[in-house]
Amino acid sequence: MDLIQTSIGITKTLKNVARMREILSVFARHGFNEIIVKSGLHRLTPGFVLPSEIIKNVQAHSDNWHQSIAFELRRCFEELGPSFVKLGQLLGTREDIFHPDFIEQMKMLQDQVKPIEFKAAISIIEESLGGDWKNFFKSIDEKTIGSASIGCVYKAQTLDGKDVVIKVRRPNIEQQVRVDFDILKFFALRIEKISEEIKGLRLPSIIEEFRASLEKELNFKIEALNAQRLAKNYKKWAKSDYFVFPEIYQELSSADILVMDFLKGKPFNQLDSLKELGDESNQKIQESMTLFIRTLLNDGFFHADLHGGNFLLLENGKIGLIDFGLMGSLSRQSRQHLVAMLYSLINHDYTHLVYEFLEVADYDHFPNEDLLIRDAQNSLSAFIGLGVEDIDAKQLIEKILFVLKSHRLVLPGDWILVFRAFIALDGVGKSLKVNINLFQLLESDIKHIVKDMLSKDLIQQEALWLGKDVLENLRIVPRHIKWFLKESAKKQYAWDVSIKSLDIGISKIQHSLIFIGSGLVSGFFFFISSKFLENGNISDLAHIPIVSLVFGFLGTLFLIKSLLSLRSL
Repeated sequence: MDLIQTSIGITKTLKNVARMREILSVFARHGFNEIIVKSGLHRLTPGFVLPSEIIKNVQAHSDNWHQSIAFELRRCFEELGPSFVKLGQLLGTREDIFHPDFIEQMKMLQDQVKPIEFKAAISIIEESLGGDWKNFFKSIDEKTIGSASIGCVYKAQTLDGKDVVIKVRRPNIEQQVRVDFDILKFFALRIEKISEEIKGLRLPSIIEEFRASLEKELNFKIEALNAQRLAKNYKKWAKSDYFVFPEIYQELSSADILVMDFLKGKPFNQLDSLKELGDESNQKIQESMTLFIRTLLNDGFFHADLHGGNFLLLENGKIGLIDFGLMGSLSRQSRQHLVAMLYSLINHDYTHLVYEFLEVADYDHFPNEDLLIRDAQNSLSAFIGLGVEDIDAKQLIEKILFVLKSHRLVLPGDWILVFRAFIALDGVGKSLKVNINLFQLLESDIKHIVKDMLSKDLIQQEALWLGKDVLENLRIVPRHIKWFLKESAKKQYAWDVSIKSLDIGISKIQHSLIFIGSGLVSGFFFFISSKFLENGNISDLAHIPIVSLVFGFLGTLFLIKSLLSLRSL
């Protein structure tokens, strides 16, 4: 049904069909004819034609057609523009699903997108502000200082002389993303029919997940709120003022433009050496990592794009953080699972680690948990006996993701963002040659967090919520039973029990149950009939109450049905 609805949605306009043909043409040119033919997309796209010899060659090809496609796929994404570049970058975050070679190619995708023409950018700025830009800014530089798939960044100066940046959303990017993702969803639904291996990747759900994530990034108002919320959380946990967040100018910002302070500094990935961070470099890096851990585990809200380009060494020696489009969020329950996972990792308790992953992961079929635990222990055995100071966070997390992937367990997108953030933080420290271990920081915080999770106040609060849920369920269960019985009477429910490899004896069991059930019903009706005869003056049949006769008749019918079922035993 989803496939039909998606197909109808796509073919409503000629513009969408034209874009669909363009996408297929690019994929065909880069060697994906086989996927196109096997999925039938060449037949479902009006005006798209593949040479007949290609179709014959593909149909005659063996089933071993799925080889390394990452390189050509990356080239396709680069050619098809911003939506596909962003999709490729997001696909590159799913180490739990795709092969390492695929991930490596997707990570090579860069936002090599032409900047918005300055005239068009000014038009968007003025439309957002509702007037001439000169009424709000003293100057706006024509040359961009950053150009990405979603928007471009211009340096400007406010009327009171403050240096700011203006992030401008690309024109029509929202509509383009919507069209492209509708087409991608349609493609994914067709392609997953080719093989069970592709179906196991769950491409349609991944694309929907990425669509939701990208739609948030397209709205700069959300990014502004992200920056302010994260700054507030960091301030709550920070012991010093090392960290600096850009001030957001809400009165000048909208869904189309974002205005914030210009943080003048050097990105971490451009630092020549650790010495540039100053004498307190180790302390600064350590506090940066500690702040991330505490905000994640306590608040559940975190920066999900922590790489060297988003950390800035400011001129005053402080550390600035920028780019708040991609954020992660974990519910309270998810944070509790995460704390339990980290606690299990630190204590090398891989059995409970597996149980926690099974609580949050998605799967087609419940895996063999004993085999999963064994594989986890075998894969992570190299870490057993090591102190937290000796554990390589990146290597450990990659091992965990590999085990999950081999058992076809898929983690929710926000969980992948968590692990990616841990790896990114660890990578930032290593790139600066800072001898700080992420798990060492975790060990000191986890104990306090576990203690807080077991506090009297929190347990009482959880008990109150549990009591509320129980009371609500007690109130609605009778109502749902009543509805269920009504619908059953209308034959709206059908019970279908399938038992494999137990053909012998099923019929006898069935007739035995009919015998027992009919006998019980018959006895019930006879009992009710006898109740109407009590204390009555019954001199002949004419004085027997009608109700008693009716129940007696029903009891006789069920007794006969019960006796007849004995003949089949």
